[in-house]
Amino acid sequence: ARAVVKFFSELFGLDESMFRPVGYGETRPVATNNTAEGRKLNRRVTIRIRASAWE
Repeated sequence: ARAVVKFFSELFGLDESMFRPVGYGETRPVATNNTAEGRKLNRRVTIRIRASAWE
């Protein structure tokens, strides 16, 4: 999760404080980690964009 924040920060010049990284890889797998395919499926990132009013 932190690597994704760093990526967006460096690529787009966004302030890292705009993000709240949360990692669920170990606690919320979508597949077994006993196989290469399962580990592949568990390497994922979900990004939620929340709208806010700018003044």
